[in-house]
Amino acid sequence: MSSVLSLQMLYRVSYLFVAFARLQAGARAAAREATMRARVERWLTGPHAGRLEEVVGEGERMLAMYGFEGAARRAAYRHAFMLCTALTAHQRRDFVTDLVAIADAGGGSSEAEVAFITMILRVFGIGEHEAVEGARASVA
Repeated sequence: MSSVLSLQMLYRVSYLFVAFARLQAGARAAAREATMRARVERWLTGPHAGRLEEVVGEGERMLAMYGFEGAARRAAYRHAFMLCTALTAHQRRDFVTDLVAIADAGGGSSEAEVAFITMILRVFGIGEHEAVEGARASVA
């Protein structure tokens, strides 16, 4: 990541990744969980390196507090909006790429995952074409 985020912003990253990873249960849940944790860890730079358990734990606590339904969707929107103001354009694209990687680890995207990613794209001001091109560039 190009700049170090505050711990509060990292908690928001973790919450969104945890909530997203848990949208779809099933046989690939372990792969999704491992990918989610690896993607959170990528964001832990500078003084926050090595704090994976703490940061993921806070994301899990936040998810438990909000639940999975309406309150969680509203919270995801609020956290995405707050992150948008803290992230650079490059970091916003990286964030979306991380969500796609988590979905891919689960064997594809469900309707709920597509809706979640679409919400993030809208909040971040990223067009669908730009998101697809950014994801392709980061894979290449």
